[in-house]
Amino acid sequence: MKNISFNISKSFLLIVLCIVAFSCKRSEIIEKQTSEVENSEKIGLPIKPPLLEGSWKLISIFLSDATAGPCIIDKPARDIILTFPKDTLLTKIPSLFNANLGGQSVVNLYAGNYSLSGFDITTDSFDIKINAFLTTKVGGSETMTQCEQGYIERLNGAVNCKVIKPVEGKTLLYLGRFRKPTDHPRDGGLYMIYEKI
Repeated sequence: MKNISFNISKSFLLIVLCIVAFSCKRSEIIEKQTSEVENSEKIGLPIKPPLLEGSWKLISIFLSDATAGPCIIDKPARDIILTFPKDTLLTKIPSLFNANLGGQSVVNLYAGNYSLSGFDITTDSFDIKINAFLTTKVGGSETMTQCEQGYIERLNGAVNCKVIKPVEGKTLLYLGRFRKPTDHPRDGGLYMIYEKI
């Protein structure tokens, strides 16, 4: 009987030690991940995964080797806003993540959805697919309508996204097609630059 009791105590002790070891390792991993995010924020590195939740104002468009305003030529009549609703906060890299988005363009409001499908190490960004398919039908000037059509086309053509928190404290979202190492040297990519509002 003493032998059985000793074996049970030994097994119980082994289980307790395993639980303690697992808890310590888990705490170590969480601490390391937190430290990595804090360090990336301090030196302006990309935050991974992207914290997309909230509203973003389009401030410029990067056109391969130059930057232009939101409408490229003319100043828009109102800000162009992209909104990712609440619960879009990602806590791990998904194999496939679908969610809604919406916003305000130069003339109309728009809505749609997007999916994240992985991380591209060559561009240090997440792969994204956007489908902005619903818009209101308000009319505008020819220039503003062209600006809006161009914006929706760039939004639907986006394949990469990256959230960066620069040293200045402004959180930026880069959304579009980033340059890959295999691209032509003069091709710097085409992406929109948003600021968190």
